[in-house]
Parts: sequence; structure tokens; C-alpha cells
Amino acid sequence: MAWPTQSEIENALIGMGFSQSTFVGDVETVTCTIPQTVNNAMITAQAVAALEAATGFKPLIADAASALKFDPPNFGTRLFPRKALCDVDAIKMNGETLVEGTDYWVYSDSDQVAYIEFRRLPAYQIPQCIEITGYWGRYKAVPDILKGIALRLACALCVIQFREGLKAQPVRWNEGDVSESYGELMLKGAGEDLRDSALKEAQGVCFNAGCFF
Repeated sequence: MAWPTQSEIENALIGMGFSQSTFVGDVETVTCTIPQTVNNAMITAQAVAALEAATGFKPLIADAASALKFDPPNFGTRLFPRKALCDVDAIKMNGETLVEGTDYWVYSDSDQVAYIEFRRLPAYQIPQCIEITGYWGRYKAVPDILKGIALRLACALCVIQFREGLKAQPVRWNEGDVSESYGELMLKGAGEDLRDSALKEAQGVCFNAGCFF
């Protein structure tokens, strides 16, 4: 699953009422009234950045594993990564690869690593460096529910950016089972409301009380 494409955003905007029809004979062609100069390649990137800022997870999607180094825990044997980590591939201590289930244990909450428990070592083996290779982010792939939220958010950003160029004629707005006509001033609130509701839903989907990020 990937983030929304320009074509998907355009189709969603048409479904929300930002459309016009042209006819050649009996053949109807429906096009989006929000041009691609607004619905451009940067809209999805802007939506993802807004989601990351609202949820605190950056990146939201960890599409590749990478290694980060940490100081050993000051007290006890638990290491809290304090960075979004959704999967652990390998751990090295002082350059030596450890064995999961023997040397360390990964404890997760809602698919997010909360902490890593290490086997207690003798004093002369105190680690100087711990290297964790894993997927640093909230998810390894874009969940369906998050893609839907990102699609709504991208549409909202298009509306917000486009509204300054709108004339004062009524515009049709469809959201779920609700269908109403908005003038230019009312459309301003509609775009911002859709943006705010999408960000609020993303926070509920991504939030994890057991994770430090």
C-alpha cells in the first residue's frame, strides 16, 4: 500500500463535487475543477509531512532498515529507544551480534517497540555501545486506514490552496451522506474542517502510549 497518487486525489475531489461536465454528442466527460497546478506532486508530500507533525512519528513509514547506535542503559537492563521503531532486525553490543531470546528480548505495544530487555551481564562485560538495526518509523508499509486519511487530507489541502482563486458562485460539496452548496466564504471553513478532522483521526490511529518519540 502506497500514499495517494495525484490521480486518486483528483478522483476524490471529483467525488466531492469539484467537477464539471462537457459533452460531445451524448458522451459526457467529467473533469476536476481544481487544476493540477494545485493538485501537484507536492500535495501528497505536504499531507504526509502534516501527518508526521500531528502524530509525532517521523517517519511514519520506515520502508528500509537502518542502524542507529545508543549508549547502554544507565540503570537496569532495559533500553528505551526513544524513537519510533516498528521492527528490530539485529542488535550488536560492542560490535558483537546478539541472539534474540537469549541475549535480548523485544517488548512491543501495538506493533511499536516499547523497550528492549538485555540479559544482565557481569561487571567486566558492561557494554560501551549498542547498535540496533531495524525499521525506524511507525509502520513498515502504509496501512489502508492511514492512506484513506492521507487522501482526505490531500483533498483538504487542495481546497485550501485553491479557494483563493474561486469566484463567489456556489460550489457543491459532498462528504459522506451530506451534500450542500457552499459559497466561497463557506468553502473556506469546509476545507479547514476536513483537514482538522483528518489530522485528529490520524492521531488516534497512530498514537501509542508505550512509545517514546
